[in-house]
Formats: sequence, structure tokens, C-alpha cells
Amino acid sequence: MIDRLPIDGSQIGDEPMALGRTAEVFSGPDGSVVKLLLQGRSEADARDEAARTAAAHAAGAPAPEVHGLVNIDGRHGIVMAQVDADSLVDVAALEPLRLTSYAKVFADVHHQILSHESDDLPPIGDELRRKIRAADVPAATRNAALDVVAAAPDGSAVLHGDYHPGNVLMAPDGPIAIDWVNASRGPASADVANTLLLLSTATIGEGTPNRRMVGALQGAFRRSYTKRIRRAGRVHPKVLDAWRLPMAAARLAEGVASEEAALRSQLERWTGI
Repeated sequence: MIDRLPIDGSQIGDEPMALGRTAEVFSGPDGSVVKLLLQGRSEADARDEAARTAAAHAAGAPAPEVHGLVNIDGRHGIVMAQVDADSLVDVAALEPLRLTSYAKVFADVHHQILSHESDDLPPIGDELRRKIRAADVPAATRNAALDVVAAAPDGSAVLHGDYHPGNVLMAPDGPIAIDWVNASRGPASADVANTLLLLSTATIGEGTPNRRMVGALQGAFRRSYTKRIRRAGRVHPKVLDAWRLPMAAARLAEGVASEEAALRSQLERWTGI
């Protein structure tokens, strides 16, 4: 049971340290951070994310330690140990010529996560079926995606569910993965397929300097990650290909506007529908 802590608005920073689609992160007391969910998110949402993060941490995965829950000015949140570090995205941006080296680090951290097991995380099959059924896709695509999930073997590997370079903090004692809101348990290939999907749908703004070069570097990063994670023995290419369809349909249901066009294009290419 994760307890509620007596922390109020006077004990957190005035401005958020980080912003996301569903939450803001503030500095907290005694070397902690407070992740406050946006208005409209429930205590059940905060408790669920806290439980998933705590389960990953308890399993030995590089996840932050959870201290408790809070309610500040009507917003529910999670108190965690602060990780004082820049993200892999920010670190790699300073040394673009070392991008492939950072891709290997990224793959090694993912391998570390997938090497742990947990019975305290929900099974990925339940999560995927719910999202796929809610996705705005043709019935044939939905059924094909559900068939892959139904045929997949059970697994107990810790799956992050949103593993991308922005969710890896390069801490001095070793990288830490954050944002475990979608964490589950299941076959490792499912999480690798999801990460490859995230890497392939990452958008580059029209005004980005050297946009073409940035795109080429993204491709090099993705290829280096793929090669490294396959060498680690975590995935089989055919199994990985099979997982692409359900992961893309499920991601589409999350409603990330910047990814929708790329996701629909990939689904059409893979299914011919």
C-alpha cells in the first residue's frame, strides 16, 4: 500500500522542472520530486502509476523509488526520489558524433529492464486489447492486431511501455528510466517493438536546423539500437515484426496528434488496408 504524504504547495517548487502530456514535475522536499497529474486526472490514476513504478523498482529495474502520494490544490500526484540528471536526448544532442554510442547505452538499459521479472505488474495483453479495441482503425486491422496479442506467449519480463531516449536520465550512478505509467509484464519483444515504433514516429519540426541531417542521425540511432538489442538475445526478428501491428494500433488509441499520420501510414503499409 502506498501512503499519502502530508506535503502541500508551499513545499514544492514554484515552477515545474519538466512538463508532459499528462503531468508536471516539481522539486519537492528532502531530495524528492513531485509529479502532479494535470487537472481532471484521478487519485486512481496517480495510485496506478505509483504502483507500477514501485513494482518495477522492486523488481530491480532502473526505476525511481516511490515515496508516496499527494494531493496538492486538488491535483493528485506521486512523490519519488529525485534523479539529478539530464535526459539521454539532451546529453546526446551535445555530442552528435557519439550518437551511435549513446544508442548502445540506450539498448543496454532496455536490456537491463527486460532482464527483470515481476508478477506485480498487469499483463500487457489486457492493456493492449483495451487500447486496440478503442483505436480508430478498420475492423480488419483491429482483428489482425488482436489476433497477434491472442497468439502471443505469456511472459513476465518487466516492460516499460514508453521507452524512448527522453525517458532515460543519465544519472552519475547509472541511467534511470522514468515515466512508468504504461509499465506491464509480458514478452520482451513487445516492448522492443514499441520502442522501435516510438523511434520511427518521432517527428522533426519544420523549423529544426539541419533538419535532414537530424533525420539521418535519428535513423542511425534506431539502427544501432536495433542491432545492439538483437545481439543481447532479447528478440527474434520475426517475432518483433509480428508485434509491430498491435503496438501501432494501441499507440494510435493514445491520441498523440504528432504521431497519428506516421502511425496510420505504417498500419496501412503493414496490412494493405
